[in-house]
Amino acid sequence: MGIEDFRGLFSGEHVTREMFEECQLVNSIYGDIASRIVQREEEVKQQLKDAQGQWEAVRLSEDKEQRRSAVLARNRAQATLWEHEQDARDQFSSLHLFIHYWAQGKQENRRAWAQAMNAVVTGGTGSGAVLFQSFPQEVVDAFAEVTGGQRVRVRMPKTVNGYAWFDDERRAFLVERIANPEGPECEKRVFLFQYKGKRNLLFENTSAPIPLGHS
Repeated sequence: MGIEDFRGLFSGEHVTREMFEECQLVNSIYGDIASRIVQREEEVKQQLKDAQGQWEAVRLSEDKEQRRSAVLARNRAQATLWEHEQDARDQFSSLHLFIHYWAQGKQENRRAWAQAMNAVVTGGTGSGAVLFQSFPQEVVDAFAEVTGGQRVRVRMPKTVNGYAWFDDERRAFLVERIANPEGPECEKRVFLFQYKGKRNLLFENTSAPIPLGHS
């Protein structure tokens, strides 16, 4: 079942241009980071394949030093692949958590946000994974409505009381809500990254600080 089969799963909600553009931004970030991880995996797999081929070519050689050099190169390539696979799992876990935090901030009219994200991903060529990471409960509920099936509660990851938020410069922040026993709750804003376009994320906040009271 391709992502295009989900086209029209959500309908009837009022989706603003700002909602659609923000969903496009999040989808672009997800796709760029995921593509970068996958591209790196292809590179290290090719390096291992080349090293294995070199080892096979000299394994029967009488040159002991040549055989030693080849097997060491193969072992290094294998270790690099293992290290990347662990890093990739961690990176995808962090990426999914970021998407969850972003969606966690969309408490008002979540169905409209799900409709906007669905329109974005079904109009593209990717896997549409960002839709299921951001609004899994809404997807399950929509399927139940279409098929007449039973609604199942989706188990969500444990998180702090907060959400991910973008400013006008495409800087992403984790905004954590902090209880204040003496008055309204406070917010702690932590810079995550700035999205500068195709596969270009900055992890150093070099822009002007956000004025106090901005939300």
